[in-house]
Amino acid sequence: MDDFSSISLLSLAMLVGCYIAGTIPLAVNFSEEKLKLVTVLGAGLLCGTALAVIIPEGVHALYEEVLEAGHHAHGQAEVSAPDQKAINSEVGPSHDHAHSHEELHAFIGFSLVLGFVFMLLVDQIGSSHLHSGDDPEAARAATSKITTTLGLVVHAAADGVALGAAASTSQTSVQLIVFVAIMLHKAPAAFGLVSFLMHAGLERNRIRKHLLVFALAAPVLAMITFLGLSQSSKEALSNVNATGVAMLFSAGTFLYVATVHVLPEVGGTGGHSHSAGGGKGLSKVEVLALVIGCLIPLLLLFPSRISMEQPDFTSADISSKVQLHGVLWKKSSGRQSAKWARRFFIIKDSFLLYYAENEKRNFEANRYFNIHPKASGVIPLGGCVVEPKEEQGMPYAILLNHGDCNGDIVLAAESESEQSQWIDMLEDSGKVTWKNAQLGEAMIESLEAQGLQLAKEKQEYLDKLMEETEELSLQREQKAELERVNQVLEEEKQRFEDVLMELRAEQEQIKRDLDETTQCMKGVESEKERLNRLTSRLQQSLEELSKEKQRTLDMLRKKGIDRKDLEDQASAPDPKCPKAQEQLQGNLRNIEEHMMCILCEKKQAEERMKENEQRAHVLQEEREFYSTQAQALQKSLTQLTADKQQAEAELKAEMESRAEIEHRLKMAEEALRNLEQGLNCLERSRERDERMIGDVSHLRRKHSLSFTGPHGETPSLEDPKESTWCLTSGTCFRQNSKACKAISTAQSED
Repeated sequence: MDDFSSISLLSLAMLVGCYIAGTIPLAVNFSEEKLKLVTVLGAGLLCGTALAVIIPEGVHALYEEVLEAGHHAHGQAEVSAPDQKAINSEVGPSHDHAHSHEELHAFIGFSLVLGFVFMLLVDQIGSSHLHSGDDPEAARAATSKITTTLGLVVHAAADGVALGAAASTSQTSVQLIVFVAIMLHKAPAAFGLVSFLMHAGLERNRIRKHLLVFALAAPVLAMITFLGLSQSSKEALSNVNATGVAMLFSAGTFLYVATVHVLPEVGGTGGHSHSAGGGKGLSKVEVLALVIGCLIPLLLLFPSRISMEQPDFTSADISSKVQLHGVLWKKSSGRQSAKWARRFFIIKDSFLLYYAENEKRNFEANRYFNIHPKASGVIPLGGCVVEPKEEQGMPYAILLNHGDCNGDIVLAAESESEQSQWIDMLEDSGKVTWKNAQLGEAMIESLEAQGLQLAKEKQEYLDKLMEETEELSLQREQKAELERVNQVLEEEKQRFEDVLMELRAEQEQIKRDLDETTQCMKGVESEKERLNRLTSRLQQSLEELSKEKQRTLDMLRKKGIDRKDLEDQASAPDPKCPKAQEQLQGNLRNIEEHMMCILCEKKQAEERMKENEQRAHVLQEEREFYSTQAQALQKSLTQLTADKQQAEAELKAEMESRAEIEHRLKMAEEALRNLEQGLNCLERSRERDERMIGDVSHLRRKHSLSFTGPHGETPSLEDPKESTWCLTSGTCFRQNSKACKAISTAQSED
């Protein structure tokens, strides 16, 4: 949290707390006696707060700032002169500290008197302005009310200035201390102000206005002080102890209000009293309430004082992460001095610090070593020569020789093991020097540069590894796709073989059917020739019979027998006819009957001729159909054989490509293993780097060649499927052939 947020929250809390504390007397209806008792209690709170809280806090703030400044100056003196002053310093209270204490006393007295005189002048100015009226008694009462409120408002404003100055120092602990101190006396002051105004007979609305002005004074002045100070002003205020001075000034104003107005008013004495009791003074209960009011700030301040008096080792001292500590003898630094003194020594990094022997107890109890001791010294160990030495009476002495120090430093241990332990630790701590730090920094920078270079190379190799891994995964996918295509090709090959077997079987069946058809056609041709011969013979017979009939008719005509009569006689034979005539008539009838039979046979032969012609035509069409189908089947077989050979060639090429891809995959996996081993290996060599770069380049070249274009398009399965469909449509051959066979069988039976 920044300073502005902190001062804003503290101001808001101060406003709310002060106003709530002031409204307590207004919330309860008091009688005259109870109101006076509450007023006495408020007066006690005002006095106790002024004497027990404000003045001690102001004095404490002044002394704390002066002590911190003295410690800071002492620490700077030790660091700036680490040679003789650091080694030989056994410091006590100095003349400068005494001079600072005298200045503090002057600050305390001046601040208190200034606040008291300021309120006196304000009171006198207000009194002279109001006494010019007609009613002196009312003027004095109004002056008392206004002066009391004005004094407390000025005091609250001074408190706000103190809080704003404390916030300007950017020290959270100082802000909290000032806030607690202000609230410990502002809440009782608000209670006392309202009680006094109620006792004076002021209206409640005006009392609330007085209370609001009093509650707003401190927060408003705190914010104005904080925002109005520049950084240089903040540093100047910190240097002149502005927090303590402001609190003591407000304490002076508070004392004036408590002693001049509030106590005379509630006690019934003094020139400003307007009570009915006159000089009766306070009763026992009122005295008890006054004492309790004076003691309440002490009771409220006691827990916070205990918490503030606890030692703050985390902020004042340094953590005891030291290399070695213990008590050694130290020889005085005079040339001829043989005086030895026991000191508590601490090795902290590259410095040897020593204190008074009693500091060991505090160090072992708190595990912190004091940075502001009364007697101490610092010995730089960087570049220091440490040697064992024997001194008179001290056989286990340690000699420290530093080029920046005048003279040697002699220490002594109690035993040889302790001497060896201290010498080893001193030598190790002496290695921490400026040159070593610079060298270490250079080495660190060099190692960081090497680490960055190695990290960059590792990242490059990792990127290449990722690229190769992606290519390998792509090759694996292609391998899986090739396996799937090979499986599909194997299935298609099997289907081609099955269709080929079926087509060959159909071809054999068609050949047999064609042979049978040829035989049938030959039989039909022979039958046709036989029928032609029969027809010719019958035609000759008819011609002969016609001639014979014509001769018979001529003979009968010569004999004078008409054909009509002959027919009548034939239908009704006359017994009186001669025998020759009967014979002729019988012959004629035989001829006619024979002619009728021949005509019937001729008609039947013609019909059979027509049937044979039809059969021959059907057989010719069937023969042509079989020939066409046989040619198509032969073409299909040829195409199927070519497709089979092409599929086998593609399958062989895919198998070779698969074998090549498997070989490349093995090479890539081996190269990746070598690359991974090279990346994980801590020891780097030029030969290994060249081998890794060669593997990566080889892989990249191989894979770029393999991925420049596809090995071949996936064989289309539409053409083999279409061919298979066309070939399997030959079932119509079987149906046609069966029909032809049936026709041939029927014809042969006829």
